[in-house]
Amino acid sequence: MTLPGKSTTITEAATRFGDLLAATGRIFRRGDSVSELSHDQDGQPILRTIKSAGFASSLESVARLVKIKETDDGVEEEPTTCSETTARLIMNASEFKKRLPPIHVLSPCPVIVERDGQLVSIVGYDRESGVLAAGELPPDISLADARKLLDEITADFRYTSPADRARHLASIITPALVLGGLLGGRAPVDLTEANESQAGKGYRNKLTSAIYDMKLRTITQRKSGVGGIEESFSGALVSGAAFICLDNLRDKVDLPSLESFLTEDVFMARVPYSGDIEIDTRRIIIMLTSNKAEITTDLANRSGIVRILKQTDGYQFRKYPEGDILDHVRAHQPLYLGAVFAVVKAWHVAGKPRTTETRHDFRRWATTLDWIAQHLLLCPPLLDGHRETQQRMATPALTWLRDVALAVAKAGKVGQWLRTYELLDVAESAGLDLPGAKDDTNLDDEASRAKVLRAIGKKLGGCFREDKATIDDVTIQRRQSLDNEFRQRPEYQFTAATDAELP
Repeated sequence: MTLPGKSTTITEAATRFGDLLAATGRIFRRGDSVSELSHDQDGQPILRTIKSAGFASSLESVARLVKIKETDDGVEEEPTTCSETTARLIMNASEFKKRLPPIHVLSPCPVIVERDGQLVSIVGYDRESGVLAAGELPPDISLADARKLLDEITADFRYTSPADRARHLASIITPALVLGGLLGGRAPVDLTEANESQAGKGYRNKLTSAIYDMKLRTITQRKSGVGGIEESFSGALVSGAAFICLDNLRDKVDLPSLESFLTEDVFMARVPYSGDIEIDTRRIIIMLTSNKAEITTDLANRSGIVRILKQTDGYQFRKYPEGDILDHVRAHQPLYLGAVFAVVKAWHVAGKPRTTETRHDFRRWATTLDWIAQHLLLCPPLLDGHRETQQRMATPALTWLRDVALAVAKAGKVGQWLRTYELLDVAESAGLDLPGAKDDTNLDDEASRAKVLRAIGKKLGGCFREDKATIDDVTIQRRQSLDNEFRQRPEYQFTAATDAELP
């Protein structure tokens, strides 16, 4: 194959090389970049961005490269190598990019898309949708059987409210709609909040990923803060990861790039030495887990929050021949994917209905999944209590008060009227951050203790508009009473806001 030169134009060479590379089934166009299908150390498919320096070897894999040399007898072909400059010219040629198949979704399991008003399952490469999917087609199962299988997945989780279970089920269905481009809008961050560590935050995400035979790309927060998260996030996007989890975030979380990703149709991922890579944001699932993170209002509004509680001591989790439920799902992945597809197909047959739900900024997701949750999965309304949880997670004082409420419950003081000094003792015993205290603060010192009590009183005061506040499913009431010296002192009582018990 002749490289660009005296006898061959850049466009001619680019067209021929584009056709040859497209025929390999390994080279794709992603936005304005060229990517190669590869596999990671676990055998999972990934995309690797081809740089101009490495592109020359890609050309050599499909053609014998020659240049035209003039001799006394005329012209003849002479073997040659492709320089980086020439490689860059070919890669940037519009005719070359037109020849390459586009890719939007890289999936290890089948993907359902809509075509001519019908749902079709994609296995292999589908140019029209830009989906490259592998795996085994799932069996067709009834909606009733699908409900049983999905109920099995949620059975061992303990939720703060029935609506949290509804949102968990919705988060299992959402990826099928996202990967297939069926949602017609953006999906929020799938955010799991737990009352304690080891409650099952990461496990929940692994279960969802297992249904889709996906490897969950987990990004952890470094001790120095969130700076490294954004670089790792971009790296995961460029590799073609469809499920990305920001795991166990803590303290104040402010990720402008993530918030931008959740609102723009196209996101420019920045990876060192590779330039900006164009990412289709509408086909990716973002997960986030937290115990005590303080997130921005924007991120809270762009999240679908599922609150889970740690199971009580002695709880017996279900066992299967393969092990636990995660092992069982992995062993029978096509069956559970079939359950998800059964729900999506039932929604599609019904005419893709939506409710009039307005309590979320991602309206298309909220109205679609609310209908699915209520009418197909037989759950309560999807977003009951969700706005209050979003507001609480974005408000530091309310997040702290939630932690105090959990500590009060653990100390067995639910329903008791507690003064500020008693809340201080409970919070200290639970290892909570104390307002006004430093690492070296000695609470046995009267002046230091008084300072912390004043700071706690001020923080508590900011949580109440009246004498009653509700955080998640906890009601905190405030009243004034007289102390031994007949001075007015506030007292606080923590009770369950519903018939459910406090964790």
